[in-house]
Amino acid sequence: MRKYTKYIILIIIFTALQVLFNTLIPKYTARNINIGIMQEGVEYAVLEKIDVDDSIKYNEDILSNYNFESNGYVLKNNVDKKSLEEKFIKSTKLSKLQLINKIKNDNKKNNVNKSLDFIIKNSYMMFIAALFSAIFITLSNVSISYTVALVSKDLREKLYKKIQNYTDYNMGKFGISSLITRTTNDITKIKDSLNMLLKISLISPLIFIFSSYQAYQLAPAITPVLVYIVLSIIIIMGVGLYLVLPKLSERQKIVDDLNNIVREILSGKRVIRAFRKQEFETEKFEKVNVSSKKLEILINVIASTINPVVDFIFNISAVIILYFVILKINTVYIGVGSIIAFIQYAINIIVSFIMVSQIFFVIPSMMISYRRVKEVLDEKILLENTENAVVLDKIKEIEFKEVDFKYEGSELNVLDKISFKIKENEFIGIIGSIGSGKSTIIKLLLRFIDKTAGEILINGIDITKYDLKSLREQISYTPQVAKVLSGTVFNNVAFDSKVKDENKAKKAIEYANALEFANLDREISQNGTNLSGGQKQRIGIARSIYKESSLMVFDDSFSALDNNTDRSIRENLQELNRMKIVISQKISTIMNADKILVLNDGEVVAFDNHENLLKTCEIYRQIYETQVGGSL
Repeated sequence: MRKYTKYIILIIIFTALQVLFNTLIPKYTARNINIGIMQEGVEYAVLEKIDVDDSIKYNEDILSNYNFESNGYVLKNNVDKKSLEEKFIKSTKLSKLQLINKIKNDNKKNNVNKSLDFIIKNSYMMFIAALFSAIFITLSNVSISYTVALVSKDLREKLYKKIQNYTDYNMGKFGISSLITRTTNDITKIKDSLNMLLKISLISPLIFIFSSYQAYQLAPAITPVLVYIVLSIIIIMGVGLYLVLPKLSERQKIVDDLNNIVREILSGKRVIRAFRKQEFETEKFEKVNVSSKKLEILINVIASTINPVVDFIFNISAVIILYFVILKINTVYIGVGSIIAFIQYAINIIVSFIMVSQIFFVIPSMMISYRRVKEVLDEKILLENTENAVVLDKIKEIEFKEVDFKYEGSELNVLDKISFKIKENEFIGIIGSIGSGKSTIIKLLLRFIDKTAGEILINGIDITKYDLKSLREQISYTPQVAKVLSGTVFNNVAFDSKVKDENKAKKAIEYANALEFANLDREISQNGTNLSGGQKQRIGIARSIYKESSLMVFDDSFSALDNNTDRSIRENLQELNRMKIVISQKISTIMNADKILVLNDGEVVAFDNHENLLKTCEIYRQIYETQVGGSL
């Protein structure tokens, strides 16, 4: 929050100055009408010149403000005309209006017209006020837009960084579509609501304060009418908000219930269909949906009732003010311009209250989005670095010791008592039926998930002791469905590198047997729609080779390749002095491995080389016979 303090201060200053100059405009309008037109430019009931014959009518206290000349007394410069006006009124026992009318008549006799000069001078001040108001409202809006954009950018960045560290469990809990919505739509809604809140919450009270002050300065005698108007607005809006606010909270709860029900239906649709519970779930959804409809109608009815009443007060405020003027007309003089300006200030005050009422309708929807974003930020990440995490420089040995794994909420193990060891630069193959736990082993190695029991040792140290970033930097992972990004082949291959080396990328592409199509400058469309499945896999393999990590993992990454390409790439990989793990459904891909891990239903059936497995492992021999044909 401290980061945004300076921007908030700037917004407050700009908004205050904008409102200040804006509320001066009706005041200058009143002066143009009252003084420029009605009083013909005579601002104070003070004589500019007193004839010698008339000087006997005035005491020394008045005459001391004049210079005596041959043809009479001339008003001195820099005289406090307001104070002198009071002396004239007291001395002549005439009202200000009577004195001004006398001065107007004298000016007409002498062919003096001050009206135009006053209006031009006052209009110039009015123009300056309007100009500064426009400047400061622009600065205020720019500051608000910048601040809100900065907040949304920081919030989106926090979300992105948080989601980057999510495990499969965290991702599954929210769902990809929900996380995208929270990162885009919800933050946009927060941004738009915050933009409105900053404007309304600052400008409304300032309009009320400045307009009330200027109204009192113009016509203190009728200022009490503003109190009555404001009290009426407060009572009406108070009653409305008293009725609406609980309903808004209730609506928020119903929206949550709707979201939960829809999420349950979508995530459990197979189970619902299997048990023929569609009708039950539909009724449950319909019940909440109908409640939502009734509540929305009630809220809209209350809001629709408040608005016409407020509009009625808004429209008759001028009539009420004029009525009060009539009541005071015999005791206090109020100029026409002052009445017009006073009505404008009254309208400003009413509008400021109407603006404030909008906040209560904006906040609930903003809070829903904020809570959805906060859920993602507050989500506990199951896999995080331990204190004093060890930085991994190179993987020299991997050992699984009696490793079990089961997903949260499940009673059955996905992996059960898995034990095997991989030494430096060894090539290990993993084979097994679908669901036997092959990919789960890789997820454990990458620490996308953590073991339930047992030990996973890297270089003799438990895997959980290592810094996550350094661990993953030492592993090149190529999934079955290789993810390619829009851009050039070069950028895709050198994706993980800060300093990109073209020669190194060409070598990696050559090893991945992709030279025929993977020119470095070739553009890849979004999601690689201009590449075949096998071409995508070869780009993924080239990316793993380019990374030069100490462990290369290929999770069924040769499945879309023909036999010749498969064999060629494997021969190239043999030249690389790195530890390699290849998961495959095809024995031909892994038969040359140093050792092959055979899995079945989450258990290790055997761990040996191809020749020995054919002799000792029935499951492996059956797979071989099925794929190669014939008997041994």
